[in-house]
Amino acid sequence: MQKKIQLHFILKVWFALFACIFFSSANAATPPPKVHHLAPAHWYVGFKDPTLEILIHAENIDLYDMQMEEAEGVQFLGKTNSGNRHIAYLNLQISPDAKPVNLIFVCKPSIFRPRYAKAFKFVYELRARTPVLRSSLNENDILYRVILDRFSNGDENNDNHHPGSRTSVDRNDPEARHGGDLKGFHSHLDYIKSLGITAVWFTPVQENNHPEKSYLGFSISDHFNVDPRLGNNDQFQKLTAECRKKNLKSIMDINPNDFSMNHWLYSSFDTGWFNQWDTFIHPDFTSYSINDPYYSPGDRMRAITGWIDINSPDVNQENAHMQKYLDQVYIWWLEYSGISGYCINRVSLFSDTYLAHLSKILEEEFPGVSIITDTKTNSIAAQASMVKNNITGFENNRLQSIPDYYLHYVFRNMMSKDLHLTYSVSSLYTALSDDILYDNPSLNLTFLDNSLEKRVVDQCGNDVNRWKMVYAYLFTLRGIPVIYYGSEIMLSSDLPGSMPAQSDFPGGWKSDSKNKFLLTGRSKEEQIGYDYLTKLMKIRLANPILTNGKMMQYPVEKGIYVFFRYDEKNSIMVITNTEKENQSVTFSRFQERLGGYSTAVNLLDNSEVELNSSMEIAGGSFLILKLR
Repeated sequence: MQKKIQLHFILKVWFALFACIFFSSANAATPPPKVHHLAPAHWYVGFKDPTLEILIHAENIDLYDMQMEEAEGVQFLGKTNSGNRHIAYLNLQISPDAKPVNLIFVCKPSIFRPRYAKAFKFVYELRARTPVLRSSLNENDILYRVILDRFSNGDENNDNHHPGSRTSVDRNDPEARHGGDLKGFHSHLDYIKSLGITAVWFTPVQENNHPEKSYLGFSISDHFNVDPRLGNNDQFQKLTAECRKKNLKSIMDINPNDFSMNHWLYSSFDTGWFNQWDTFIHPDFTSYSINDPYYSPGDRMRAITGWIDINSPDVNQENAHMQKYLDQVYIWWLEYSGISGYCINRVSLFSDTYLAHLSKILEEEFPGVSIITDTKTNSIAAQASMVKNNITGFENNRLQSIPDYYLHYVFRNMMSKDLHLTYSVSSLYTALSDDILYDNPSLNLTFLDNSLEKRVVDQCGNDVNRWKMVYAYLFTLRGIPVIYYGSEIMLSSDLPGSMPAQSDFPGGWKSDSKNKFLLTGRSKEEQIGYDYLTKLMKIRLANPILTNGKMMQYPVEKGIYVFFRYDEKNSIMVITNTEKENQSVTFSRFQERLGGYSTAVNLLDNSEVELNSSMEIAGGSFLILKLR
């Protein structure tokens, strides 16, 4: 009996010692949860909207109670758990008088905590705002549009710098990253400025750790950090500051419609953040259902909630938390970087209310911000309905500018050898007559080349004269001209695959055999294109009536198309002979605009022209005449 008691005592002591050692070591080895993400990364005092919702991403954050140490002018409204135990919402109220401060949050295990959970703290920074004077895009601007990955590689050390990256640099693969970055783009701002450009427009800079076409930047995996293969946040700040110093406005593409599947918010998503289907549903990319009075609600729902591809979850913009998250993302980048504005992509896939909401809050917080909407459409009415317009039922749209795809297709038809030029120019007359639908068509973005189609120099079969003619229209008609990178050197569509116009700018890489940023690197034909486009830009900038003057056009007659840009004191007459044969122009037809003028100078070659009763125009030629 005594032996049993001794054995029982020994076992109790042994178990107590074991438990003490085991649990104390387990307790010592259990660190506080790691805060993986805070979104926004930091915030600012002085916004008109006093509310802030911080998303915290940390292990089992739902099992912690949270308090904020006292900070003058800042009230912590509390923590709300999401449907995912690792993400919670922290709501704050920031008074107009609040000063920059480091907020200290104290997180203590709740009664539902794991047995050995530990309290922890984290710091959240409220910064002072930096005043930036913004001026909206207007008729006086000329944009230069760039795919950052395809423009210039200024830092080869960051080419494959991405932990767990799903794509690496391979210039032989048209769908891989090629290595262009912020440093390379920054190094060529003087080149861009020398062209006559007043604004740069570039692809998204945020992290894109995405399995397909991450070089385009539209499938974001982290909204608050620059992709390390492009550079870093500090480099982006310096780039935009240099743009302001050179009087270059800066526009960045954004995509509030979908994320990358590798985004941390999708990895730990809360119910309601993303639109989910039982099977993959691809949206309708056309915008017909936006303004179609007979649209099917089912079609519209698929357009709004479908996924553009199987790796890009579609954001539910009607969810209050996701809407607040997106609002804060785009407010944050405007404040942090000082960029001039955004081009909002894929708006035909947005909810009916979010686009108007987003543009409203950005305009309220950043007076003078530029907001462009970009969606591909074949309909003038659909296009006009997305900006300020004169269409019943769409009068409340607030956006300023939209790429004029309809006019773009008219221009491209002019480049086609398969269509008679007279027919194409007549289509131009008709398209411009529909400007009545817009509140201000002069703010439409007009363009020839883009990233989705073959470049027009290839479409016209290297017919330089026709290429020159259509670019002359681009710089003399209403709208804000956009030059796609490389068009100034007549860069061809030499990239294999479905996106032939996304080739690298020659000379942007150290290994390139020729540097076409320099005169010495260009061929004779490339220099002709360069000189011509820079001349057109200088003509436009030197003659305000080409940017904000009135317009009067005349229907094509016997192959002659004429339009005027004018004001009370000045007038420019543009004449095109769309036929192959020489044609005679009778000036009496245009007497209402020619009264008081007797001579003109052709701005393309500075030759003098007498405005007699008539003059002969060579076949396929065009004149830009400044009347005197």
